[in-house]
Amino acid sequence: MAEHAPLNRRYVASSVLKNKNQESVAPNEDEGMNQVLQIVYLARHGETAWTLSGQYTGLTDLPLTERGERNARRLAERLRGLTFATVFTSPLQRVRRTCELAGFGAIAEIDGDLVEWNYGDYERRRSADVHRERPDWQLFRDGCPGGIAQRGQRTGGQRNQTYTRDRG
Repeated sequence: MAEHAPLNRRYVASSVLKNKNQESVAPNEDEGMNQVLQIVYLARHGETAWTLSGQYTGLTDLPLTERGERNARRLAERLRGLTFATVFTSPLQRVRRTCELAGFGAIAEIDGDLVEWNYGDYERRRSADVHRERPDWQLFRDGCPGGIAQRGQRTGGQRNQTYTRDRG
């Protein structure tokens, strides 16, 4: 497995979203890290039917519930007046719709690396159902059959690629 160099987290974060109100200074080998702390905003998608039922929802492309849409509109109120250098969204409809209702759909860049976990055989199932079959199961330790790998098998390469791209 290839080793990755340690990441400058402030720079990595600024590569994802940069608030235009902040001065943007890329790290320089002579100067070290950014002199200005960048602000990153992360928003989770609104509620879906499976949020209510407690089912694992990874790659299944579900719409928002009415409440999910209402909460996304409330997010627009909270973010009103902020300007972002870049906005990314997953291609899944629940995420794109949340982004749109929050007021950023017109400027959002769809990024396929931002889809949720692949729950594999556990997609659509509830945690309690999985635990009846595998009482000691832990998502991040054990992964999901047909989906995300066990901890020791993940390389993290895709995640590093997503967050280290220079987008701004």
